[in-house]
Amino acid sequence: MKARDPKLFIHAAAFAALVLILGLAHARVNATLRYDRAALEAGQLWRLFSAHLVHLNHWHTLMNLAGLGLILFFFRDLLDRRRFWLWFLVSAPLVSLAMLLLDRGLDWYVGLSGLLQGLLVYCLLIGWRGNPVLHSLVLALVAGRLIWEQTPGYDLDYLRAWIHGRVYVNAHLYGALSGPCWRWGSLAVPRYRRGREFAKLRVIRVFTEPTMNEAQRQSYLRALGLTPWVARTPLPGAAPSETLDWDAETDGQPAPVADAVPASVVPRPAPAPSAPPGKSPQRG
Repeated sequence: MKARDPKLFIHAAAFAALVLILGLAHARVNATLRYDRAALEAGQLWRLFSAHLVHLNHWHTLMNLAGLGLILFFFRDLLDRRRFWLWFLVSAPLVSLAMLLLDRGLDWYVGLSGLLQGLLVYCLLIGWRGNPVLHSLVLALVAGRLIWEQTPGYDLDYLRAWIHGRVYVNAHLYGALSGPCWRWGSLAVPRYRRGREFAKLRVIRVFTEPTMNEAQRQSYLRALGLTPWVARTPLPGAAPSETLDWDAETDGQPAPVADAVPASVVPRPAPAPSAPPGKSPQRG
């Protein structure tokens, strides 16, 4: 399996190094960087992102970094630098905002596991066409795990001996849901751009198509929200034009005469009489 972007692993290594450093220094940095409801409501918006970079201890950090490494390894043919950084920049605030709006009883949170769920789901969706059976199976397992985590009997303390805290399963759910949102957004943006390019081409065609009459030209302009300020009736004495088909506009009826007067019939002031030879003009 060939890597989509060989330089991705340099960026991923830098990201992992940052997470590892923050994880080892958790006792000093968590209070400043963790998700904290009161601090976010006070305007400390960096916590929307930084909450997913810090962890409870080094074991918590290494577990999530191992998960990140597995995703990068198995989906190296699908991920590149742009998708990697978009994953963090999109999923991190989505998960944090979901906790802020939906989980009113949550005071603080740390960890990368929620975002890893989103990255896994995103990779399964973008690679589904290449291996639909395997990806559908893994998606079903991920969905089953998420449903199981939401059941009342799920043990939230099964990792307490290692990470010294409870597993917050809602972060996994919100992170997994951010994967489809990210995928649909990545599909919508190119379609929007193609739509704009198509509209530009239609505008160009309106003004360059030699066989289009004036009625069709104005119809295109009105469809684009533009007001056509052009003559709608021929001027008296105007030469016929191949691109202006007035009969098509008026359904075969004779076109009315425009409220205009040809320049040839506009009255002009009579020239002043010239003075006789040898005499200068009189001045009043």
